[in-house]
Amino acid sequence: MTGANKGIVLDTQIPILLLNLNFTFVEPFHLCGVGVEFVRYAVVTGANKGIGLEIVRQLASAGIKVVLTARNEERGLKALETVKDSGLSHLVLFHQVDVADATSVASLADFIKSKFGKLDILVTRNFD
Repeated sequence: MTGANKGIVLDTQIPILLLNLNFTFVEPFHLCGVGVEFVRYAVVTGANKGIGLEIVRQLASAGIKVVLTARNEERGLKALETVKDSGLSHLVLFHQVDVADATSVASLADFIKSKFGKLDILVTRNFD
């Protein structure tokens, strides 16, 4: 990609909300007391350490199902284990992705589409 408009379009059928690091979590809610819970799904790229990993923890703590991604599968799986140690294993999955590789991004999009059918939140930190 060139110019100032850098980003990833996973699929035109998947709504994406791009977030900066100053966001507020909204607790899951029920529709008119009928007990219908709305599950939200997020992807965090470059999430095997640092800020990305903490974003994964915060999203999962808010009840959001999160796909933790990393270029390096070994590091990503290690990060997933640290999140599982926090008691959030039911809300976090790992998928390898290299955002600079179109095939890798397409694989992630297919995974999201087949596993969740939608994507509500995309946090991508590595545009370089």
